[in-house]
Amino acid sequence: MKPNPSFCFMDIPHTLLRMDYNPALDLLKVEWPPYGSLSVPEFEHALEHLVETLRLYYIPRLLVDARRVTTVADEPDQLDLGIRFLQALEATRVRKVARLVADTASRDVQSRRQAGEKAASYQFQTFARLEVALAWLRD
Repeated sequence: MKPNPSFCFMDIPHTLLRMDYNPALDLLKVEWPPYGSLSVPEFEHALEHLVETLRLYYIPRLLVDARRVTTVADEPDQLDLGIRFLQALEATRVRKVARLVADTASRDVQSRRQAGEKAASYQFQTFARLEVALAWLRD
């Protein structure tokens, strides 16, 4: 995948996730794969790589673009993986996480928000528009 030149200055290569880093904003943008496109072990590996990237680069702002996600993660393995990911973020320098969703994904917004709000070390918000999410991350 090619990096988005209007957003990033560095494309962090990974086979399962697209990650673009903007050092001016100290922000990592990650394009979330649709549920079902990866097996649980593949997705777990991708999330481990993401957390390790956040640790190595000391990135305080994370933008998760989940607009391509059109189904709800309702399998116990997927939900458990999401909770473990949110908990793993606490061991990083991340202070703000913005999650972009499409209207069709709004069914799982509440559960994700509740899981994120329990984390003491970072703020978590869900947004429908990129511009609003970026403004919140910059504040």
